[in-house]
Amino acid sequence: MEPFLIFTTLQVVIFIAFWFKAFKKESKDQLLLIILFGCAIGLFSKILILYDQNNGELIQGISSSICFVSFAFLYIRNTLQKQELKRRDLVLISIPYTATVVMFVVEHIFKLQFLQVGILEHARTLFYHNFRKVVIVSFFLADMYWLWRFRAAVRERIQEQDIQLSIGFAAHSLFLSLLVLLAELIPESLNYIILFVGLASSSIVILMIVYFKFIRPYSMQLKNATNTFTRIKSNAVKYQKSHVDLEMLKSYANKLELYIANEKPYLNAQFNLSDLATGLGISNHDLSMVFSNVLQTNFYSYINAKRIAFFIKNSDSVLKEERTILALAFDSGFQSKSTFNKYFKQETGFSPTEFLKNPNLLKFS
Repeated sequence: MEPFLIFTTLQVVIFIAFWFKAFKKESKDQLLLIILFGCAIGLFSKILILYDQNNGELIQGISSSICFVSFAFLYIRNTLQKQELKRRDLVLISIPYTATVVMFVVEHIFKLQFLQVGILEHARTLFYHNFRKVVIVSFFLADMYWLWRFRAAVRERIQEQDIQLSIGFAAHSLFLSLLVLLAELIPESLNYIILFVGLASSSIVILMIVYFKFIRPYSMQLKNATNTFTRIKSNAVKYQKSHVDLEMLKSYANKLELYIANEKPYLNAQFNLSDLATGLGISNHDLSMVFSNVLQTNFYSYINAKRIAFFIKNSDSVLKEERTILALAFDSGFQSKSTFNKYFKQETGFSPTEFLKNPNLLKFS
């Protein structure tokens, strides 16, 4: 009983903390919220069954594993395709998990017994003993298909946190599938061991989400802040009384333009000022001075202008219907449709659709 209660409490706490972080953020983060909450509800249902005087089997609880594999699949697919979450996909992917919720509510909340009569009893037995196995293995195979299909993109984007988390999800789906296979090979009397191992493994999901969405981003911010402080401190004498060596900054600006043209780092949606400073081998302070004193702009306006230029240069793929406008926007380094539209209008004076429909604009862009 105690392990279930600990796992459930932990997942609820992480869910609440993550809710405040992910609210109004990317749709993929909202999928992680669903995974955390759905798994916690699944574990909570096992606690209710253990308290049930009718001594129901744990396998009759709401399935945390089905919740994980189904929504993790949607997270992996959307990450690889750089798509926003669609309500239709969310509804369809929820069906297997919803089925386990309905069965649990019918039998353990309302205590209805009609499923234990005649042919319904046979269907009920098949559901409890085979349904989750089929769902887990099916979604694992689907994960493998999408990772194989986008293997080139995975190699290119392997440093992105979302890609690394997707690979971790796929590995956990493999682990659950191996448990399903093992359950078929060992005596049925020992299957409860497999069930407990599968339930305990939900802590792995928590650790992955916490690491990639909490610990790693904040540790990187702390590292960048420490590096910035160290560089500013070491250059305090050099920049005393706001003295600026314009010739040095101009050389940095030339170096910046060459680096951007050759490496195109702005195509990485996670690219930031510290990454650019590291790539150029200069401090964040020096780079900020280049933007404000030489280029007369700021980092985000500069980078997003480069992304818009990349979009326009490759807009033929949209005109030939090889890619959608949103897909090319994501490939250009934008993380959301609203940000893309804002900067496109700012740079061109037109919406993306208006711009692409005007041959004269395309000709002289």
